[in-house]
Amino acid sequence: TAGQKGFGAEKSKNDVHEKQTAPVEIQNSKQNAHHSSQKQPFHIPLALGLLAADGDTLPLKLTGCTAEKNQDTIILELRKQSETFVFENIPAAPVPSLLRGFSAPVKLLFDYSIADLAFLLANDTDEFNRWEAGQQLMIRISLEQIQRFQNHEPFNLPSELENAFR
Repeated sequence: TAGQKGFGAEKSKNDVHEKQTAPVEIQNSKQNAHHSSQKQPFHIPLALGLLAADGDTLPLKLTGCTAEKNQDTIILELRKQSETFVFENIPAAPVPSLLRGFSAPVKLLFDYSIADLAFLLANDTDEFNRWEAGQQLMIRISLEQIQRFQNHEPFNLPSELENAFR
């Protein structure tokens, strides 16, 4: 859509969580054709939270930042094409809750699994992200079921969907 900004975020898949840190890499995508003359990346305020495996929000401490302690949401200021933010004292690999409160009018490109989306739907304290996770989860499941139907396979709803509504 013209005028919308986009970025992608990636969870680190390596074992840095053993050191109790969680890096989050965020990238500004290339500008769309409408903004192609603009050379600078957009400034994007990205509200982010991290959820533990038990569904609790984790207190966030950003490396090199002296912000208030025990915040469960932090606003990252993305000003470059690509930036990595490192959170400290994260006991295990968290599920990120991105764009909390719809903090910026951007297209989010993040490869959440069906299990992650169901987890966010069931546990995220941010109402926008719970709604968005539910929308994305149902779209993915619907597309999978359509594919199964076209392949003459029986329907098979993932158990994560049922668990998200318990």
